[in-house]
Amino acid sequence: MQSHPFILEPYKGKASRYACPNCNKPRTFARYIDTDTRQHLSPYAGRCNREDNCGYHYTPKQYFESNPDKLELYEKDHRSQPLPQPKPISYLTGETLKASLQGYGSNHFTNYLQGLFGPDMTSQLIGRYFIGTSKHWQGATVFYQIDSKGRIRAGKIILYNPNTGRRIKEPHNCITWVHTALQIPDYNLQQCFFGEHLLKAEPLKPVAIVESEKTAIIASIFLPDYIWLAAGSKGGLNSDKCQVLRGRKVMLYPDLKAYDDWSEKAKKLSGIATFAVSDLLERKASESDRAKGLDLADYLTQFNYNQFLKPPCPKKPALAREFYHCSFDELTAALGYDKAIEKVSYYQSLSRQYKNCKTFVVHNCKLLQSFQEQSQPLPLTA
Repeated sequence: MQSHPFILEPYKGKASRYACPNCNKPRTFARYIDTDTRQHLSPYAGRCNREDNCGYHYTPKQYFESNPDKLELYEKDHRSQPLPQPKPISYLTGETLKASLQGYGSNHFTNYLQGLFGPDMTSQLIGRYFIGTSKHWQGATVFYQIDSKGRIRAGKIILYNPNTGRRIKEPHNCITWVHTALQIPDYNLQQCFFGEHLLKAEPLKPVAIVESEKTAIIASIFLPDYIWLAAGSKGGLNSDKCQVLRGRKVMLYPDLKAYDDWSEKAKKLSGIATFAVSDLLERKASESDRAKGLDLADYLTQFNYNQFLKPPCPKKPALAREFYHCSFDELTAALGYDKAIEKVSYYQSLSRQYKNCKTFVVHNCKLLQSFQEQSQPLPLTA
């Protein structure tokens, strides 16, 4: 069969979807269309996108296998037609990006970051992720999607509340694209991961992926052992984007309500990279958290990042049975001379190890003091 590819009809709002032929739920079914004629292949060829996973997916290949007469007609109709050329990916210019790298005094999101991390750390984040400022809405932020070859595929414009760091959704959802705001005609948007440009510099470093750009930026401070990327949405984790992760170790941090969906995607993408899915939020979330659909950043920002990053103090050793309160003579009577010497040697080594901890109970304990008073050197074999 001549290759005229079929694609799922692009999602343009609930009104453009159909009822699923399997579960009958309305406005959940996307039909396959011929990329040449833009016509539906069949009312039954398509995929159900129910969140509770109906699972119906009837592909063009299955359709033609079940309807060989349709395949013959299709090939006859398309035999003389040239294959459509794929439309090239559109890119933004470097000048567009550079022009937005200013105005941070009025940028709501960077002001929010400064409240969390201070000016120096915020400046580093701006430089690392190329966070820009937009005049489309007063105080809006631009998150650029720069691919692994340094090409600027897109700029997502979002307006945040500078105090809470939450997106402005009233009176309308304040989110759009740079190419839309600039009215660039015939822009062929093909997204990549936000933060993808960071991969090339550290090819062996493990990767973590979240949904939102905001979360990736914040998590990069709290958990710096990963390269943090954002898929841009729940549905933004797909095979095309993940090709750039081939051979890497990848940890997924889905938002609440997205754990099952991303766990299923991790299985399907396992041939590209080694994927694992964190269930941290699933274990920690309250019912209220689940209703709000919180993400990793909502939990991380409850901590002071300086305290969060501070290494824990070394734990003092647990003493299975305490002998330091005995005198050396008492211990010798209870255990014998050789065992008593072993305990003295043990507590002396602990005292040296924790010499900087002035309150450690072994320092100047009864056992070591009484042993020193007797002026008995330890045997060379001790």
